[in-house]
Amino acid sequence: MPTTETSTTSDLVRDLVAQLGAEIVLQDPDNRTFFSHDVVHTAEHDVACVLQPRTIAELRHGVSLITAAGRAVIPRGGGASYTKGYLATTPGAVLIDTTSLARIVSIDTSAMTVTVECGVTWQALEEALRPHGVRTPFWGPMSGAFATVGGALSQHAIIWGAARYGVSGDSVLGLEVVLADGSLLRTGSDGTRGGTSFYRNYGPDLTGLFLGDAGAFGIKATATLRLMRLPAAVATASFSFATHDALTLAMCELARIGVLSECFGLDPVLRRQRTRRAAIEEDVQPLPDALADARFVLHMGCEGRSDAAARDDAAAARAICRASGGVEMDDIVPRMLRTHPWVAMTSAIGPSGERWAPLHGIVPLTSALATWNALRDVLREEAHDLERLGITVGFLTSLVGSTAFVLEPVCYWHGPRSAYAERIYDAATKSRFVTYEHHAETETAVAHLRARFLACFEARGAAHLQIGKSYHFRETRHSEPWALIEAIKHAVDPTGLMNPGVLGLARP
Repeated sequence: MPTTETSTTSDLVRDLVAQLGAEIVLQDPDNRTFFSHDVVHTAEHDVACVLQPRTIAELRHGVSLITAAGRAVIPRGGGASYTKGYLATTPGAVLIDTTSLARIVSIDTSAMTVTVECGVTWQALEEALRPHGVRTPFWGPMSGAFATVGGALSQHAIIWGAARYGVSGDSVLGLEVVLADGSLLRTGSDGTRGGTSFYRNYGPDLTGLFLGDAGAFGIKATATLRLMRLPAAVATASFSFATHDALTLAMCELARIGVLSECFGLDPVLRRQRTRRAAIEEDVQPLPDALADARFVLHMGCEGRSDAAARDDAAAARAICRASGGVEMDDIVPRMLRTHPWVAMTSAIGPSGERWAPLHGIVPLTSALATWNALRDVLREEAHDLERLGITVGFLTSLVGSTAFVLEPVCYWHGPRSAYAERIYDAATKSRFVTYEHHAETETAVAHLRARFLACFEARGAAHLQIGKSYHFRETRHSEPWALIEAIKHAVDPTGLMNPGVLGLARP
């Protein structure tokens, strides 16, 4: 809901306009409302305005003006968050929309590094690197057409390359970060007098402090990432499994042998939902019904320096899937995704216009099966109310490196579209959706179910990506690491005005 602005807030907005220009300061109610919603949630307070800096100098100056006025500053990338990561928790906050900071600063194939402004999208980065025959090891989430590099680094994004090369931050060599007072911090070897950004681990890993921080410690201005040569060959495969247990055991063994670049599984519910959604896309044809009806499906890709190497790795992966009871399918999905890796924003809504909200946990391979069974037990216990209220739950699974298994329950339910969805979809797309009314019992049931899922994850010590303000990060920390996190926060943001409330850190 809109917040009454104080004279101090009004003075701040006027100063931003006077010193940075009216064209980059959005004050109108429509933009203030839109930028106060993420995919799922509404902020406690509408932002006072939205700043869209075009240069790092404008970013620094804007941040210094905002915090000097005692107002919170909140960084936002592509906006596909669903954990309240960029939603204001205090009145009079200013949101920084980083998407105009989108330059490719340098591509150096001799040094095997690329430096970008952090508002650039993963799609734009991949397209800029492709003619040079290189890419970053992790090369984006599926939302990379609109997800920014900075947003992904703040949230530890996964998917493309993650099964082999880890989360987004694992490809980073160094950062330039704007701190709460507007100063610029350089990390890694770039923090050395006369140095450049080519090596991350010179002394304590300061770069790592600003990765996965959800914007709590500063605003990422530039990032330097490692490059690798494009694989000479890619081999893909798809398998169906009779049970989620079989799928899970196969994925865990695939993680251990380390031959996959990416790997993700879908249960029958989620597969049907995504197949139905494909019909919404004007440029995507619906997949064959046989694929929509598949049981538990696993899609994977192997990369190699030769066709023979890629085929050998794929053969090893196929053998594991067959040994786990998998039946090989047409690999149209991973082949299609490799050709068109970036999904449209229709992924943030159900195929008929339903509300959509994922939740996830990352567990060790040894806990993957037990965690899945605990989540399944919750679904069984809640089945009557879910069916009565028309709530659908599907599951996505994925791998991060050789040690981590990702379980993501995704809820769909009947409810009115959010302000976020109303803005991002065009009229033609929205005309294909059903318009649902608000139903308080359904909303309560979804919240209850998600809370039970989260409790399952927390009981097993799960980690999380995209922590934002939704996961219980502070509540689940041991006292010693939490005290250090608070000390770091105080050192880089002594007044607590950089995205207050994120990670569970105290508001000012």
